[in-house]
Amino acid sequence: MRLGDYLSREHSVQYEQVERFVEGRTPSLGQPKKINIGQIACNFYCKKCDDVRTFMSSSNIQMIRITDSLISIDVRLACSACKESVAVWFLVDIDGDIASLAPKVRLLKRNVKYTDNVSPAKDKYGEYSELLTKADIAFREGLGAGAVIYLRKIFESVMYEIAEKKWN
Repeated sequence: MRLGDYLSREHSVQYEQVERFVEGRTPSLGQPKKINIGQIACNFYCKKCDDVRTFMSSSNIQMIRITDSLISIDVRLACSACKESVAVWFLVDIDGDIASLAPKVRLLKRNVKYTDNVSPAKDKYGEYSELLTKADIAFREGLGAGAVIYLRKIFESVMYEIAEKKWN
């Protein structure tokens, strides 16, 4: 599996083996380096297209080596239809040598900078999808109380909806 395919998937805490993505000499700490990982593809809701679309990165991706085992990857993902874009940042942990033939990696953090025209993909939960996504983001960022507030809003909305149906 290529690193681009791994980053396109959902957040994982397990190390997974990927193909070599650093060619030549190992990059110095703090220096950007072009890497060969393929394209990154994530689904988001595009308000211009009024649909869930696949947002793709270009194949020209750079990383910055933060420590011996951490790399940072910043990319812009563009809508496949209207070219609206969103910025995404990945923090990747590497087990072993970064320049090995098949390094093991795990995604520590993925931050998406949503815009007015791009939001999380709407799920099967309808009107509650956005609040559930925000609760998940807050939880992943270590903001447990913030996640609980979003979940409480959902709970209260469901309770009011049930009460309305029962007494009307």
